[in-house]
Amino acid sequence: NAQAAGKLALRIYAFAPLVAWKAVAKRIREVGRDIGPRLRVGGVKAFVDGSLGAETARFYTPYGVRKGVGEWATDRAWLQKHVNEASAARLQVALHAIGDEAVDVACEVLSAARDDDREVPRHRVEHAQHLSEQGVLNLRRARTFASMQPLHLVSDRPKVHRLGAEREARSFALSTLAESGVPLALGSDWFVADPSPLQAIAAAVDGDEGIDAEKALVAHTAGAARAGLDDLTGVLAAGSSADLVVLSGDPRREKDVQVLRTFVAGTEVWRAPSPEAATL
Repeated sequence: NAQAAGKLALRIYAFAPLVAWKAVAKRIREVGRDIGPRLRVGGVKAFVDGSLGAETARFYTPYGVRKGVGEWATDRAWLQKHVNEASAARLQVALHAIGDEAVDVACEVLSAARDDDREVPRHRVEHAQHLSEQGVLNLRRARTFASMQPLHLVSDRPKVHRLGAEREARSFALSTLAESGVPLALGSDWFVADPSPLQAIAAAVDGDEGIDAEKALVAHTAGAARAGLDDLTGVLAAGSSADLVVLSGDPRREKDVQVLRTFVAGTEVWRAPSPEAATL
């Protein structure tokens, strides 16, 4: 409705449930991905496991003092069949996987679906919070994006610590993944976490597995756009979409930076109610 009324002030790359892959593929085949200038049909998504907070994220070994190892959210055979079919239809597949075993299974499923077909879009593992010893290698082999949310590290830190030192060291492994060549697409996971990219960039820099601010900025802009199969946003370059913000400072070097103005396709869609913004 917002799109039709011309009131959509941001771009949306929409995913449908994996079970609906046939309908999504048919829609794209018949009329394309674009529903409008700011709304695109992306791909399909499914869940491999649950969440860390509920202790349903699937691990190889039990949670701390509790005996459980988490839960599978989807039957493995059903998941593989439908991912194979969606991937063969040239749809991007996103698999939610948080625990180390779940991330490995997601990689195995996506690797099997790709089968070295270079025309299949690069798929996504959503969250990839906790990795096994082979987790980084598995993500590389699967040729997926690691779609991660740095602010979850802030909220989940006490829970991560309770996993024990060995698993904690392989959690939110931004630096290791970046250095290993796994493409990062960073975001917020709103409305579960705060949607502020500036807060998320600060969180991505923090800790032993933090990345430098330049990489965090790129992963939140160009990296996120590429994970949405979009070459025209996320960068400032001739011919790009002119989606941009005006900031009060450089987030790579300064703290407490504020957004003053926001533009989508070169049109201002928001201005901060501040004296500083009024002078721009």
